[in-house]
Amino acid sequence: NTLLSVTPKKDIDVAVFVLSRRSAFSTRKVIRNTWARGHDNVFFVVGACCLIPPQHRKEWTCERAKASSSSEQVQWNKKCMAQDTNLAVENSTHGDMLFMHEVDVYRHLPQKVKFCYEWGVNHTNANWFVKTDDDSVVRVGTLEKYLKNTYDEHKYTIIGYIADKWDVPRGGK
Repeated sequence: NTLLSVTPKKDIDVAVFVLSRRSAFSTRKVIRNTWARGHDNVFFVVGACCLIPPQHRKEWTCERAKASSSSEQVQWNKKCMAQDTNLAVENSTHGDMLFMHEVDVYRHLPQKVKFCYEWGVNHTNANWFVKTDDDSVVRVGTLEKYLKNTYDEHKYTIIGYIADKWDVPRGGK
């Protein structure tokens, strides 16, 4: 696999994981040039390419809904390979990307988040993990100060909205 994850970073207090689509090259560039600039604790997380062309998948998944012609499949395979190459170049340039082996589709967001946390536990000594998306803005320095000054890093703490006792959604996003 040509996609390699970043070098472990043991000297950070807060790891910011930015969930990103494989194709979001320009979005990641904007983030690097704005709110992530000067922060070596911001990591972009992408998954593997789904080998089924998007127009032939069930919605939000990597499950086939209809057959692809040979030419459509060849074209999609080339696009996946080109993205892999571009992602490898992007990572070699910036060194801030994490690649999970699961395919990058909406239904795999829980696996993507779990991957972030596993990587963070195994490759950093961060006291805090922050999960965000590439359509959000994080004031990294302000957030670091807030977490350090507000919470005890030695106590397990989850900050966010927990949907307790909700039914599992069976359709849609």
